[in-house]
Amino acid sequence: MASLPGRLAWLLVVLVAMVLSGCGGGETGVGDLDVPEDVVARVVLFSADDCAVCSDLRSGLLAPLQDRCGAALELKVVPIGEPDGYEAFVATEALIVGEAGRWDVPTVVVEDVAFVGESAIRSGFLEHLKCVFGAGGNGWPAGDVLQSIAAEPVQDPDVGSPFAATGEELESCVDDEASAVCATGAPIFALYLSDAACTDTCERTRYDLAYLQGVYPQLVFEERQLQDNGDLAAALAERLGVAEDRLGRAPAVVVGDDYLVDDDLLLANLRERIGAYVETGATATWYLIELD
Repeated sequence: MASLPGRLAWLLVVLVAMVLSGCGGGETGVGDLDVPEDVVARVVLFSADDCAVCSDLRSGLLAPLQDRCGAALELKVVPIGEPDGYEAFVATEALIVGEAGRWDVPTVVVEDVAFVGESAIRSGFLEHLKCVFGAGGNGWPAGDVLQSIAAEPVQDPDVGSPFAATGEELESCVDDEASAVCATGAPIFALYLSDAACTDTCERTRYDLAYLQGVYPQLVFEERQLQDNGDLAAALAERLGVAEDRLGRAPAVVVGDDYLVDDDLLLANLRERIGAYVETGATATWYLIELD
């Protein structure tokens, strides 16, 4: 599920697009779609192999939709468990809502309109697609982040880890705008504090960390539940000089001398902080703390 700021952003985009295109509310099923000739609707699905809802949507909604629409529907399924796919996911989110770090999977994008999460997809996507057909079709989202990804028939994914590729299969050097940052052998240990009640931003942070393991293969993160490690979190925060009002929140990431929470956990910030330890590495300081 998307966090509240993300929900509001994509909901506003959807509502504005529907008003401008004359789309109204109502329920539309696959069988209710009128598929005109010589019109193409272009749809992007961001999914993950370990996302059961994504698999259900692919087999239960998108596969029947492709059968009905045929050549009138071009679909790009983008797995965020692959580095290129995750970068496309982040760039498309920033393009549509102005920032990255709020979307979750599954997300369906129809040009400049995004449906984030199962509920939004099932309740609004087909109705919007009906309007797209009525308006003469649509293009892909602006920008070039999706251009190298081919449209393809829907297939059920193999369930696996968020990032199936090994560090050896990923590039360990990334060319940033400012400078080239290359991974070294110095391990970077990070503590990821999640929470059982945190189902949106915690999952997104987990995907961010998994992606960053591809950028920095020496990154090793350990996940612990915050509710079971409150004393440890407090001790780490005191040691690192973190303000009290930043304690007790999930997700949180501790790496080196940094205790990251809230907006610090957006991908760009995480990447910058972790990248700062490429040459020196970062020790697992939480193992050095003795609790009463």
